[in-house]
Amino acid sequence: MNERLSSYFITSWPIWLKLLAGFLIAVILPLVLISYLLLNGIRDAGRQNVEAYIAENGSRQWEAINTAFDVAQDELDNFVKDQENRVSMIDLLPLNTAVDVSPVGKAAFINQVQDQILNTAANPFTKVELINGEGRLVLQALPGRSTTLAVSEDRSQSLAYQAGVNSSLLRREQDIVVYNEGDNVHIEVVNVISLTTSLSVSDTTGAIGYLVASIDVPRIIYNNLIPTSDFFGATSYLVAPNGTLITSEGSQRLAISQAQQLFSGDTYLTTASGDILRYSVPIAGTPFRLVSEGSADAVSGGILQYLTTRGFVLAVGLLGLITVLVISANYLITPPLKRIKDAIQAIAYGNYAMPLPDLNRGDEIGELAGAVADVRQRIAVLVGDLENRIDARTRDITTTQEISHFAATQRDLQTLMNQVVDLIVQRFPNIYHAQIFLTDSDSHYAVLRASTGAPGRQLLQAGHRLAVGSMSVIGQVTQVGAEVVARDTTDSHVHKRNEFLPDTLAELAIPLKLSDNRVIGALDVQSKESDSFSQDEIEILRMMADQITVAIENARLYQESLRNLEEIERNRRATTLQAWREYMKQERTRTKESESGMRPANQVSPQLRQQAMTSGKSVVGTVTDRRTIPIVVPIRLGDQVLGVVQWELPQENFDQGRILLAEELTNRLALSLDNTRLFQESQRATDRERLVNEIAARLTNQTDIDQILQTAVREVGQALRSPQVSIRLAATEQHGATNGIGNGHSVNGHSKTSRLSEYYDEQ
Repeated sequence: MNERLSSYFITSWPIWLKLLAGFLIAVILPLVLISYLLLNGIRDAGRQNVEAYIAENGSRQWEAINTAFDVAQDELDNFVKDQENRVSMIDLLPLNTAVDVSPVGKAAFINQVQDQILNTAANPFTKVELINGEGRLVLQALPGRSTTLAVSEDRSQSLAYQAGVNSSLLRREQDIVVYNEGDNVHIEVVNVISLTTSLSVSDTTGAIGYLVASIDVPRIIYNNLIPTSDFFGATSYLVAPNGTLITSEGSQRLAISQAQQLFSGDTYLTTASGDILRYSVPIAGTPFRLVSEGSADAVSGGILQYLTTRGFVLAVGLLGLITVLVISANYLITPPLKRIKDAIQAIAYGNYAMPLPDLNRGDEIGELAGAVADVRQRIAVLVGDLENRIDARTRDITTTQEISHFAATQRDLQTLMNQVVDLIVQRFPNIYHAQIFLTDSDSHYAVLRASTGAPGRQLLQAGHRLAVGSMSVIGQVTQVGAEVVARDTTDSHVHKRNEFLPDTLAELAIPLKLSDNRVIGALDVQSKESDSFSQDEIEILRMMADQITVAIENARLYQESLRNLEEIERNRRATTLQAWREYMKQERTRTKESESGMRPANQVSPQLRQQAMTSGKSVVGTVTDRRTIPIVVPIRLGDQVLGVVQWELPQENFDQGRILLAEELTNRLALSLDNTRLFQESQRATDRERLVNEIAARLTNQTDIDQILQTAVREVGQALRSPQVSIRLAATEQHGATNGIGNGHSVNGHSKTSRLSEYYDEQ
């Protein structure tokens, strides 16, 4: 019943029905049709009248202004071409600018200008100036009879001078310059003055000066731009390409683009809206274009105003009715739409709680408000979810970058693992514990290597480990090589409860797997919330686990390379030292005493020699009775000390430079000694190889076994310088009676044996 009654209220009507009822009540449709026909007829007639007036007004103004400019230009041109005036100007503009011009000549010329140009009845100028070829002002003439000479000023930067120079270069005799100074416009006619009567292509002297006359703008332009009637609302103005615009009331500066738009065309033009009519025509011999324009509705507007005045009563009634309709429509439509608009705009600023009181309306506006509320709620949910995901992704990327930085810069494996697990707990709010397990060398157990918090320290101290393949998350991960998730530890068969971590409700373990699919450990994270790990988080942790694996392998390889380098270095040092010991032993065997021509070494304290040998650094002793200072410098070859070099230097010549020199000589000595040792060893190796080759060659030339054995005994004895050499060959029973080896045969009178033959060569 209530719903049926509410349908009769206007607030429940659809919007189109409200608008239709309002316009039918106001009888809008007939009035619109009548008004449309009436206005079109009035507008067409008014447009034709405006067009005719603008064309007539523009033509009249153009003729007046064009004539005024022609008179001014001709008057100045005739003055310049007058022979007497020309002689006067040439006298005032000598080719040599250093020549002084007579003030009397200047005054006389000013009088000529005033009499012939400025004081005439149709005088179009306000000022005349004479400028020489270098841009200096020679004189200035004003209307009246004043003969005050102008001060010489620099006009080389003025537009008039520059226009004159350009005209001279282009072989033009006259030009017009337009420019603005504040709100004032200046128009100047510039005539080029040359030694000849006219500028021609063959003229080589060029301009010697310029006569500049300022146009009387109010007289020539302002007065001629006043329209003949205000009824049509027409306006006229002059526009120049540089943006200067001149009206009957003054001048202003336009943008170049706007001036170019006004300057284009010389026929009737209509703007895009079609309500302005324009007549445009250039002013001959000037940079100006005359534009006369007016509103196409000027006449029709006057007629409509007349009709409005006559139909005042009807208009008042219609206005009242329209006012009532507008107020009603505004009350019914505008406020709720504004509220809905404000609510929609508030969404852009993150405000999703702005009230929407029109939700309970039964019309389309109420439905619109309800749709906006639903969309707003969905947007709030989506934006919140997106912000959370962006925050999580930013956190994940930042954490991954930091772990990458640790992996790239940290060489210590334990420090790296500690930093990684601490960083995971800090950055992931749902993870309260993280740890890293590494398998032992036999891959039987996964041993805890890094863990967070007090429980982690206790587990590390207890040597916590889990068997690979055991019924635990770590045991399964290290066996199968894939991540294992215990989303709810209360009913998980793979989670093994840890007394140090009783709050764990979810556990995730990711294998640390090398490129050859070999598992070297696992990354384990735990949460106090069940089903806490999303797929995105698992992907991020898997990426971190891969980085940790690479870092662990790099750290292991780095440490292994360090151990290999240390082992190689130890072997190298040991090999070098052993080689020197053998070399020195051979040298001492070959030569019992070493004579160097130096002072006997026992003059230096044995303690100094021992100190230098032990420390590997130079040792300086105290002053001796002979007023000398002993120096002991170790002979270093890499990290090995081969011996020492001892000096005694006079006390008066002793300084730090002598010590440095001694050390440098000793270093060179060490290199020379080692090079000599290596050279001698290579020589001995070469001699051995040569001797072996010679013996082998002699043996190869023999075909008899006895001769081969005798040759071998003799050659080996000679090579080794051994007094006795024997060769014993074992003979079998099977061959003992048939060959010459097992029959007891002997050489050089030695006794024979039953199973061996001995061959000797006495040296």
